[in-house]
Amino acid sequence: MSVVESHQDLTERFLEFFRTYYRDEIGVLAQHYPNEHRSLYIEYDDLYTHDRDIAEDYLEKPDEMRAFAEEALSLFDLPVDIDLSGANVRLTDTRDAMESISLAELEAEHIGDFVAITGQIEKVTKVDPNLETAHWVCQRCTTPTPVDQGRNEVQQPHECVGCERQGPFDLHVGKSDWVDQRKLKLGELPRSERPPAGSTARSTSRATCVTSAARTVLRIAPANRPQCSRR
Repeated sequence: MSVVESHQDLTERFLEFFRTYYRDEIGVLAQHYPNEHRSLYIEYDDLYTHDRDIAEDYLEKPDEMRAFAEEALSLFDLPVDIDLSGANVRLTDTRDAMESISLAELEAEHIGDFVAITGQIEKVTKVDPNLETAHWVCQRCTTPTPVDQGRNEVQQPHECVGCERQGPFDLHVGKSDWVDQRKLKLGELPRSERPPAGSTARSTSRATCVTSAARTVLRIAPANRPQCSRR
């Protein structure tokens, strides 16, 4: 199978998964996208039940598999003329289907993997705006240049796409893309509350953080258990 055929196959398998499990949820997302809702949350348990191979690959190659899932979402047939090509797909685990590890067990070998971590929420910050895509306007020719942002310092264009000069630039706040962001501090569970080795039982007042290489998003799950996942 060629690379192109392989990519098409993975996209089609995600499409079939969405048609089987998330047709209604995608319909709701389409009605509220992009102002109110921007993400489709999918359960690891559903994905594993539908296609075990894809579910296991998602844990090992989360960024690559998420790209296929988001491509499939953009191709999903909708009764309304809505383009979901910018929507996110977020894998979560509110049903405790994934095997979790403690903070002490988190090591370098887990970098780049999708890992469930059981712990206790010790601190949650207030909501702050986070710049995702900055729209810079050249002060010389007024040409706008969008720049996707990283996690640390604000990134400006190397040069203007209009006059090809290196600025100066002004940030157009209104046209830039912002998202609300919280930061949380996750600590170890008290020893008396840790589940036995190999057990999937978890306290409903504790946190399960599902992490990969991208940013963390705090989501409140049933039974007052915070669920944080990387997108």
